[in-house]
Amino acid sequence: MLWDLEELWKVLWSYLGPIFAILFFLFTFYPEKFEKIAILTLRVFSLFSERAERRSISREVSYIVSTEFVKNYHLEEVPKVIVK
Repeated sequence: MLWDLEELWKVLWSYLGPIFAILFFLFTFYPEKFEKIAILTLRVFSLFSERAERRSISREVSYIVSTEFVKNYHLEEVPKVIVK
């Protein structure tokens, strides 16, 4: 039993480790791409949950508004968007 759990743990981390490393890299160096991935992931989960759908729409609106403001204004002037 213990051997099976240890083997399962190794196999699980052999797949999840690189995924977490890539996500951390994107979050650190390319936050815009990370945000797009988060929005797309929430959109998939929104097929099963209304709460995930609301969160997906909220993040997408926030992302669109903030990227449009960044194109036209300095980063300090971008207001925080709160969607209820």
